[in-house]
Amino acid sequence: MSSTGIVLLDARADSLTVSWPRLLNNHCSSSSSSSSSSSNDESTTNTTNTTTTYKLEYRTVDENSYNNNDELTFTLLSDKLHQTQARKKNLQPNTKYFFRVSMVKENPTTGTTTGTTTGTTTGTTTGTDSEKDYLTHTEPFTTLSKEQELTVLEAPKVMHPGISKTLLVSWSPNNTSTNTSTNFNDAVTYELQMRENVGGQDWSTLVSDFGSTQVKKKNLTSSNGYQFRVRYCHNNHNHNNNNQNQNLPTTSAAFSPPSNVVVARCLSKGMKQFFSSLEEPKSLLQSPLKTSSSSSSSSSSSASKVSLEECLGGKEFVLLYASAHWCPPCRQYTPQLASWYSNTTNIQNDVEIVFLSCDHDEAQFQNYFHTQHPWMAVDFDTDSDGLQALLAQIRVQGIPRLVVLSARTGRIVVDNAVGQTLDVSHWRNLDKT
Repeated sequence: MSSTGIVLLDARADSLTVSWPRLLNNHCSSSSSSSSSSSNDESTTNTTNTTTTYKLEYRTVDENSYNNNDELTFTLLSDKLHQTQARKKNLQPNTKYFFRVSMVKENPTTGTTTGTTTGTTTGTTTGTDSEKDYLTHTEPFTTLSKEQELTVLEAPKVMHPGISKTLLVSWSPNNTSTNTSTNFNDAVTYELQMRENVGGQDWSTLVSDFGSTQVKKKNLTSSNGYQFRVRYCHNNHNHNNNNQNQNLPTTSAAFSPPSNVVVARCLSKGMKQFFSSLEEPKSLLQSPLKTSSSSSSSSSSSASKVSLEECLGGKEFVLLYASAHWCPPCRQYTPQLASWYSNTTNIQNDVEIVFLSCDHDEAQFQNYFHTQHPWMAVDFDTDSDGLQALLAQIRVQGIPRLVVLSARTGRIVVDNAVGQTLDVSHWRNLDKT
């Protein structure tokens, strides 16, 4: 849910974290006129006219000033903010606060700044003087009480499950940081919320009254990334005589801190370009060994076609394995590679292997792929031109050959990993250079 005012991202007993929409020149709204100059856009760098800087102020709320409709003194938090998010620390527990934000304009000639000192206090832009316009919020934001903080869960953990445009969110039912351990799993439900990492973007509920501690969220396409937070809901069971449930919350608790911002993986432009020689619709063969619960599979078992987006889109690295059954070094190395791929914890969340067959005919390919390769392959028969183009693209002159590609860029990270330690952490370091 987008907002035209300041939104609360996180509340602790001693701090509040707020966010607001990107402001444009002469407009304090994310829905500013499209005619605004791009030089005033916060995402634009090296602008020649103005630099987007924000001024954030706050004040406490008491009985005489609950409504944010009058001119009261605000305390300056900062007038040098370049991001659309800020955290105010050293606040009082269980106390209400109002915030307001304005854009500060810098004179490129003198280096001086001008910005809001007073102005209207509605959640939308009013007035004609841009220097007197700012954003705020209708209801005050409240810090947690010390008691509330004891029942807050830790921030969820967000992982890549190896599926395109998908994130796996999980959380602990106990707060280990406060030594709160009450076996909540079977006694309470949870509410999980998500937000896109965009200024002024509010939280939206994914699931409520949810009994598990893990959710897989699909169709995440934003390059800005996402955050998640979770809280206890009501008590599901009335066990008045059960000592282990005496500390269970009977109403919804406060939300956990937000998770780290995570961008869901998808098939990058670099990878699309790298596999552009494949026939449309672009797909790979999935070995029956990849889905079989057995360590071996009959050579008559058929492979299934999977779209390129589905099988490679959620990966961090793609390994191109040029090999053939008639090659003795290949027959020696393939079981080692298969063992690493099948037995290394969570490796298939980050890595996919694509077999580029150098066999002499379709029968040799089918037998070798179906019995030795628990991963993907370019179809030897229906995509032979694409297979030959890929072999030429990585300049295969000898086999076995194992090329490590960055799924993020399509760039070759390791030209031949055969004989090397297969270390994803090492590849990550190489991918940064």
